[in-house]
Amino acid sequence: MNKINVPFELSPLIDAARGWQVDGESLKGATIKSMELLCSRLDDDHNWEAKSKMLQALRSLKEEFIVF
Repeated sequence: MNKINVPFELSPLIDAARGWQVDGESLKGATIKSMELLCSRLDDDHNWEAKSKMLQALRSLKEEFIVF
């Protein structure tokens, strides 16, 4: 079994992927953090459309009250 070295703030995503119970707000925070990280790494020239849509989804996720 391979071990994955994950920053603490992203660990709820890994736990949820494993099928473990995860606090909804922790999962939301980890999802936001991972999307922010991905957007920061995308090249604006080659991925502008994908980045634009991800940033729009990110804004929506931050504004929504999500019930788990």
